Amino acid sequence: MHRFRDEGPAYPYVIIPEFAKVTYMKNEGPDNDEVINQAPGQMPADYFDGK
Repeated sequence: MHRFRDEGPAYPYVIIPEFAKVTYMKNEGPDNDEVINQAPGQMPADYFDGK
């Protein structure tokens, strides 16, 4: 374990590209804990309507 730590960071051998559609993006400022305060499954059904 110490040998692996001393050798430096380890990177994945296989890089799997993953893409997702950005649904909504807004700048709410740094260090704002109210921005992401619940899991996506807990969001109201109409959260993205009109945005």
